Amino acid sequence: MKKMYYCLFCSLYFTITTVSQTTNKKVSFSHYIEGIVNPEDLIFVTDQNWVIISSMASATHSGKIYALHKEESRKVLLFDSAQAGIPVDHLKSFSPHGIYVNKYEEDYMLYVISHGKKETIEIFNLYFNDGNPQINWKDSLDLPATVWANGLVVDRDKKIYVSSMYDPSDPDFLEKFQRKEVTGQIWNWSIQDQWTPFSKDQFSGANGIAISSDQKSLYLSEWANQQIHQLTTSDGTITKSIVVDFLPDNIRGSGSGNLLIAGQIGDPKHVFLSKGISETNMYFSVIALNPSLSDVKKIISGGNIQFANATVAIDVGQYYWLGCVENNKIAVYFKN
Repeated sequence: MKKMYYCLFCSLYFTITTVSQTTNKKVSFSHYIEGIVNPEDLIFVTDQNWVIISSMASATHSGKIYALHKEESRKVLLFDSAQAGIPVDHLKSFSPHGIYVNKYEEDYMLYVISHGKKETIEIFNLYFNDGNPQINWKDSLDLPATVWANGLVVDRDKKIYVSSMYDPSDPDFLEKFQRKEVTGQIWNWSIQDQWTPFSKDQFSGANGIAISSDQKSLYLSEWANQQIHQLTTSDGTITKSIVVDFLPDNIRGSGSGNLLIAGQIGDPKHVFLSKGISETNMYFSVIALNPSLSDVKKIISGGNIQFANATVAIDVGQYYWLGCVENNKIAVYFKN
């Protein structure tokens, strides 16, 4: 990543900050975990030592959900839209994207954004019987017609926050990405109100989303505009924003309490439309960002013909695992 110098300015409603980045030179590439196509999103269920993986569908590949043990010794196919016994018809076109896992007392729930026959959030019961994961489909939420969802989080009260990257009916969304114009926002679902727009602000490519441990803040990656925002969960007000020098994608928490954010280097339209890996479309960055958005550390700069355009980074013990699209592997980096 090129070294950048930033300026700080404040407005009446929120702060946009650019901060200097330091490089963590202790992280080094270790190996690849092969055999999972398009592992776009990963989430580590830390108390069970399993990583849940969203395997995006493609023209030649059905949408799948996997579980992979942190020691990499066991891989379980949890759901495949091509398998027999699909519980509801629209799941036959299941195309998973962002995922989230919540624990309610002793029960786990897996939430999956799907771009299938219709735009939905699929909800599964997640079990770890004798340490072996399995899922059972529970319910489906249809998303609003103007929403192409990317990431989601769910709070302790089962309120769902979803980032809408763009309006599927907008033919100009790619050009708006290029111009860093607004294309989508955060939506909220609750039992009482169903779907309602949450954020007053709109964003250019609302992408990854995370919630703070105290449930008072949301964090959002504004992909095309290359910013990270902190918002209050009380009313969606932006309290702070920072500029980064890549296209920030999924956001995951780390064991240290920081946010891990992976994303691509390139122009938004080219990256969004990319098919496969090319010399001009492979590079990515991973940063660690503290919850106050005041300290950014560059963890990984990468990209090659084997592994490109990382979409997510998770903290798995002594390693970072990186997911991507247009590839069939997870990249593993050692923390040294």
